[in-house]
Amino acid sequence: MGKMIKKILALLMMTVVAGCGGGGGGFSTAPGAVLIALAIEVTTLSSGGSSGLTATVTNSNGSPYTQGAASVTFTSNCISLGKAKVTSPVALVNGVATTTYTAQGCSGNDVISATTTVPTPPGVGLLSATGTINVLPPVLGSLEFVSATPTNIGLKGSGGAGLPETSVVVFRVKDTTGGIVAGQSVTFSLNTSVGGLSLSPISAFSNSQGLVQTVVAAGAVATAVRVTATITGTDPPIRTQSNQLTITTGIPDQNSFSISVATFNPEAFDFNGVTVALPVFVGDHFNNPVPDGTAVAFTTEGGQIVPSCTTVAGTCTVNWVSSNPRPINGRVTILATAIGEESFVDSNGNGLLDASGDIFTLTGAGANDLAEAFRDDNENGVRDPTEEFLDFNANGVFDTADGKYNGFLCTDAARIPGAICDAPKSLHVRDDIVIVMSGSTAVITLGTINLIACRTDVAFANNPVTVFLTVTDQRGQVMPFKTKIDVSTTNGNLLSSPSFTVPNTASTGPNTTSFPITMKSDADQRVNATPPPAFTCTNANGATGLLTVKVTTPGGTITSQSFTVTD
Repeated sequence: MGKMIKKILALLMMTVVAGCGGGGGGFSTAPGAVLIALAIEVTTLSSGGSSGLTATVTNSNGSPYTQGAASVTFTSNCISLGKAKVTSPVALVNGVATTTYTAQGCSGNDVISATTTVPTPPGVGLLSATGTINVLPPVLGSLEFVSATPTNIGLKGSGGAGLPETSVVVFRVKDTTGGIVAGQSVTFSLNTSVGGLSLSPISAFSNSQGLVQTVVAAGAVATAVRVTATITGTDPPIRTQSNQLTITTGIPDQNSFSISVATFNPEAFDFNGVTVALPVFVGDHFNNPVPDGTAVAFTTEGGQIVPSCTTVAGTCTVNWVSSNPRPINGRVTILATAIGEESFVDSNGNGLLDASGDIFTLTGAGANDLAEAFRDDNENGVRDPTEEFLDFNANGVFDTADGKYNGFLCTDAARIPGAICDAPKSLHVRDDIVIVMSGSTAVITLGTINLIACRTDVAFANNPVTVFLTVTDQRGQVMPFKTKIDVSTTNGNLLSSPSFTVPNTASTGPNTTSFPITMKSDADQRVNATPPPAFTCTNANGATGLLTVKVTTPGGTITSQSFTVTD
């Protein structure tokens, strides 16, 4: 066995250069006549390739070192930089420690050291041997998109409502084995430069992690954009594209702001603690969701409401809860607001309000020019002196519309004195909604039901008769959502539906508070063979019965009333 080890060691010594020199490997001798040698199986390595490393520790007579436990540590510059990988340290087994070196971005000569400290004999100290691997330059394989931070950026000079005006776009360069490539030149370009979009730098070198980046700066027009990264000098050139970036204002826009309600007519007038969810949806001028964290505030005419919420993906939700105060008519106006800007119609699609051609209406329904926000408690569409308003500029008075567009999206020509635009400033965008605090007790009314009577002297024309059933709460409002209305009769035939369900609505009118009841007589007439009389009726003396209406709310309150039906 000893002779064989001596032969192996002799072979290793033939393939390496002693001491710290040499490309293939080396050895050293320490006091106490213990030696270490390093052998490298492949000294010229392709990019991303692997080579075995073997450290051998022997006694002076060439026998394996086995006098005590020891391990060998393998190090190099590329290993310390993460550009090469080995398993280290490795325990000596019969004087031998073996590992695998894998290039992961390393290029050029990499000097590898194998070091160990043996416990005996005393005073041996640190043993080391070195060798060199030459890693060939990588063969370029691919470019990959890594990230864009953030993916939404604000228009140049818009203030951005929390959006930065630049985005950092990062790519990674890899070789054909998937390893990273450092020091590679990459150029960048945009797929559009509309509105003055730009990027810097237009070229850069990949770093030690193979990463290379550029910065996209927003222009004055909202758009979607992608960055193309290119490596030239290959055939064909290597290219890839980033994910989509969105350039937008990020500022809430009046016609992109809306509030909804889960239940318009909860059974809430007679009960406290009834909860209704109110989602609000907030977009900017380009109908993109506003940045996460945009604040929305709420005020209510009746009951209680959570004062604010912040958006995620352009929406957030608060709860309204029934309680005092309760308006006399049970109708509660809820106002939602956010800090934003006025809207306009961009007729030419340049993303800006022009001095002419675009539409910014000053008056009428849906006017773009905004006064200060107010809660329209009486629902008449105008602010009355007793209605509360939000004093945005804190001047103590209600400011009406000023006849100017005050948003950020305006051309220079439209901002000159006398033009349609004024200096940019924020205001409250707003939307309101009405909840009916519906009562539990129904008020039921029905027109007179006189069905066509059967007579013995004329042919019976049993035509249907329609009357309208009205069901409201005690304030004349719609009954609670899902209230069930059942109709039955002891006289005549009911042709219309015997059951109705109150819809989810705050309005009054057909099929909400008014329901058609259609009936006809249940009498029969036959022709007499020997008149007079010419006919015989099954109810020759007429008949009288009752039509009964039963109203049941979701909370279980029942109101019932009967009406006379004659024929």
